[in-house]
Amino acid sequence: MGLVEKALKVINENKASQSSKAEVSASKLPLTLNKKLIFEKEEDKKAYESGWVIGVPGEVYEIMLNRFSSIFILKQEEERFDVVRLTWLKGKKTPFLEKYKAKNVPFSTALELGNKYINRLVKVQK
Repeated sequence: MGLVEKALKVINENKASQSSKAEVSASKLPLTLNKKLIFEKEEDKKAYESGWVIGVPGEVYEIMLNRFSSIFILKQEEERFDVVRLTWLKGKKTPFLEKYKAKNVPFSTALELGNKYINRLVKVQK
């Protein structure tokens, strides 16, 4: 499964599970104990603290830039990750633009590059 397909699968699963009375599997969410989050994986904790949404623990992380564009950190194989920006056209289900920021790097590098890219975009918009 390619990166785009993996990201789209997660997005569609999240949309399908959203409803006013949606039940979420406890195994997919961090445990809450006295208002302190406990994560199964260190990567999840680091990504969460940096503002990323955990799509699939240890595998998919997302920051939505706007309603048509998101940045993803996607696990490939054996602790290697890609950082990709996907952009959609209004009304389309598949992205028309894939912009890779990093390929096949360790998680710490992917998170750092993703955060730097987001910070650069925020500065440009100001």
